[in-house]
Amino acid sequence: METNPTSLKSRIQNYLMRPILFIILLLCSNHFVLAQTNHNSENKKLNETQLEALRVLRKANESKIEKCDNEKAERLYRESIFRNSKSFEANYNLANSLFDRGGYVESQHYFKKAAKNAKNKIEKHRAYHNKGNAHMLASEFDKAIEAYKNALRNDPTNENSRYNLAMAQAMNKKQQQQQQNQEQNQEQNQEQEQENKDQKDQEQNTNNKDQNKQEQQDKTDNKDQEQKENNKQENQQKEDEQEKDQKDKEQEEDQENQDQKDADQPKDPSSEDPEPEKIEGQLSPEQVKNILEAMNQKEKDLQERKNASKEGGVIHSEKDW
Repeated sequence: METNPTSLKSRIQNYLMRPILFIILLLCSNHFVLAQTNHNSENKKLNETQLEALRVLRKANESKIEKCDNEKAERLYRESIFRNSKSFEANYNLANSLFDRGGYVESQHYFKKAAKNAKNKIEKHRAYHNKGNAHMLASEFDKAIEAYKNALRNDPTNENSRYNLAMAQAMNKKQQQQQQNQEQNQEQNQEQEQENKDQKDQEQNTNNKDQNKQEQQDKTDNKDQEQKENNKQENQQKEDEQEKDQKDKEQEEDQENQDQKDADQPKDPSSEDPEPEKIEGQLSPEQVKNILEAMNQKEKDLQERKNASKEGGVIHSEKDW
């Protein structure tokens, strides 16, 4: 059964306030009696620290009920617990005070201590029931279910605990369904993101392949174009060489024709080169050769005479012409 969250909180808080006021009023009355009968035999069972804890607890209840001073009341409840940590009343009332101001998580701790130190099933039921309420308002429905079950174990006929248990079970089922849907949505989102990433990668790979293909095609085209230019240049060079060879050949043929033509024509005596005239007083090559040989022979004779004079011999000189 679904319940409006606002009405649920109001219902829980309304139910919670009744035991708060009841237990606080009850404790105030009892403490007041204890203060009036301070010399009763029952007080002999308590040590001085426990008695001081009860006195602090009474002041805390007065601050809570009569003065509505929650801050002071909480401070006194904590002081009372410090003096007697096993006091059901101090732990239970501090937990209720924390619950009133929205401290649901911290109140759970003191409700648990109150249940542990409860003196009877009624106190246990109250502590567990209110602990379940704290878990409900903290959206901890699984822990609320366990707390309400503990409350019903101590008071199986309590309809409020039974109703809250059913409500906690319904809210827990809804929360689990929401978590499951959230996990499914998260998984679907992750799958979609992965698909988008894969598609993007595939598109990128396709683009890269197309780009590489285009670049390769451009390189091939450039290479073909370059080869065409080279072939064109080579062909042009060959044509130029052939043209030059043809021109040279034609010139040679023209020259041969001209030479043949000149050879066929009769010679003009006046056109022949005259023999060089002999210049008077100029020596002929034969004369120059004879003069050089005579000079060499003279030099040789002179050398022989020099050598003979050094040796003391007589040299007959020939007539020098």
